[in-house]
Amino acid sequence: MVREVTPDEVQAAFDQGGCKVVETFNSSSRGRQFVLDRAPCCGYEQKQKGERKFSIAENSGLWNCLKCGTSGNLFHLKRLMGVLDQAFKPINAGPTFATRQGTVLRDQERVRRGGHASDTEAHKPLDMRLITAMEAELWKPRGKVVLEYLRKRGFTDETIKYWRLGFTERAVWKCGCGMVETKRGPRVSAPGMCGKCGETFGDPVEVIAFAAVPVTWDGQAWLVKYRSVEGKRFEREAGCRSVLYGLDAIGADADGRTDQVVICESELDAVSMWQYGHHVVCSLTTGAPAAADHVAEFREQLAAFDSVLICMDMDEPGDEAAEAIVSVLGKHRCARVQLPHKDANKCLELGVSKETVDGRLQAATSFAVNAVQPFSAYKEQLWQVWNPGGTPCVKLDSVPVDRLWGGMRDGELTIVTGDTGSGKSTWCKWLALRVAKIVEHQHRSVLVGAFEDGMAATVRVLVNMQGLKPTAKMRREEAEQYFDDVARLPMFGMGEWSDQSTFDGLMDSIEWGVRRYGLWLVVLDHFHWIVDNEERETISRRVKQLKQLTKDTGVHIVLVVHPTKLRYGKNGVEIMPDLNDLMGSSEFKKYADNVWRISRPRNEHREVEAEETRLPATATLLKCRHEDGTEGSVPLHFNRYELNYIPVVEAQVEEGSLADAELPPSNKAQDKLFDDKDEPFWNK
Repeated sequence: MVREVTPDEVQAAFDQGGCKVVETFNSSSRGRQFVLDRAPCCGYEQKQKGERKFSIAENSGLWNCLKCGTSGNLFHLKRLMGVLDQAFKPINAGPTFATRQGTVLRDQERVRRGGHASDTEAHKPLDMRLITAMEAELWKPRGKVVLEYLRKRGFTDETIKYWRLGFTERAVWKCGCGMVETKRGPRVSAPGMCGKCGETFGDPVEVIAFAAVPVTWDGQAWLVKYRSVEGKRFEREAGCRSVLYGLDAIGADADGRTDQVVICESELDAVSMWQYGHHVVCSLTTGAPAAADHVAEFREQLAAFDSVLICMDMDEPGDEAAEAIVSVLGKHRCARVQLPHKDANKCLELGVSKETVDGRLQAATSFAVNAVQPFSAYKEQLWQVWNPGGTPCVKLDSVPVDRLWGGMRDGELTIVTGDTGSGKSTWCKWLALRVAKIVEHQHRSVLVGAFEDGMAATVRVLVNMQGLKPTAKMRREEAEQYFDDVARLPMFGMGEWSDQSTFDGLMDSIEWGVRRYGLWLVVLDHFHWIVDNEERETISRRVKQLKQLTKDTGVHIVLVVHPTKLRYGKNGVEIMPDLNDLMGSSEFKKYADNVWRISRPRNEHREVEAEETRLPATATLLKCRHEDGTEGSVPLHFNRYELNYIPVVEAQVEEGSLADAELPPSNKAQDKLFDDKDEPFWNK
């Protein structure tokens, strides 16, 4: 029976303990709930609204912490906050978190002095019959909803059986007098009569299905964690010891034991890594904020490994947890794994291949400050970069551009920027068409992501470039012929960006295209269209992910990026943004291999002069990481009729000198055709 308390008693406890209410919400089982800014049991601070890791019922004082798994009543909470005499102990009160934590600290001190922790003094293993019952129930009709949930997350039946995942449910009954009873188990039955009014409980008002994840060690179960099938509700057996998940998998007697261990953030991530074939794996069971203390408790079990791959979630808490683990285990043997998605289970769920995951583990970034190796270790690396004839690349058959850039190389990230209307999108389509013609017989292909303009407008531009005249001036048979010419090239398109599109989906599509169609060049126009309204930290992470994708697949990505600031060059007629004018400029400086700026002269109204068919333009290479390239500018003229870029002179000139450069004479016949207002053929 739950003793009812007044809201004033609950509020007074917060005030005395120095906690603040940051949010309130209604629970179908416990009524109105208060969410505190700090969990008194473990000290976790709730930084975001809606987190709801620690909540307490207004009318009963019952509380629950989803971070450390502790729960209790108002008396327990007062004692944890230091506003109640520690000698006072309510009737039937179990061991408090403070008592358990004190035992853990004493155990750590014993281990530090060379002794052994007294695990059984504070915690006793669970009855294995509970694990067996939940495991058996999963494969019965009642457990079908959980079994389908696990399969949907990518787990095979073999994996589910190996880790003994199971089914359980939590049922909630509510009496007319307001009394609430809850039960959790593989099979729950009604509680009978209400202890307050004597009425018999009817059907439950809520039944929640959970996937049960038992945490075993040395043949005993020390903890069970639960995750709801619908929503993200986490529970755990109260009063249990938090041991690393998978300790048996990393034990000295484990099958396939190696000198390398993978540490994940959650249990299902560890199960996913196991299914990927990395069987020496474990995970936290306390969550990322308590990673340091949790790993320190099992330092002895992890000491035998020469290499520790830290596979925390790809977010800020995951990065902080990785740093905390490194502080315990040492930088010399720890490396951070950069996954293509948020965590290992998300990779499994989305079908990321084993080869990709293996590659990410092999490419993990070491935390070591100095990687001390003998010179002999660098011999293979020397032969990999040894190429007297120059680095293999794709030449554009544009001598000044090729001379400046040195060609387009595998696995590079190229940024193209410029003012609005300067021609950067057209430049990228020009690059795509040229490269497609060059790699046509090399089993390579080109992808154009036209998120802003759409594929219809993009194809029209490419047909214009192929036919060397506007599509509006083409007869229908001409347009079909030039379209067929473009369609025969190894080119693919990606349509407009919708509300349902995601960056992870884009990454998956490119990876799939590399495997299926041999994509070598990917043009994304433009970057801010796919990261619209995202925070600066997220934008920085996206740039890093794109660069990692080029390294993993060898694809060359050309990314159109709009500047946030505009500035005129030395000649006063060309707007020339530099690297510092791009949103997320520090990340582009760090990860971009090449940065091109496309500019055209402007008049006093910031308009491109458009009286002639051939317009002056400048292609400036602001950055080139590879030794075959060099920074500088190439003067071009842009043929508005053909949508083609042609070098003015086959030489590099200083930036800003284009205004004095002599352009080839304009083609008046083309001008006349271009100014003609005839209707396009599709309207005739």
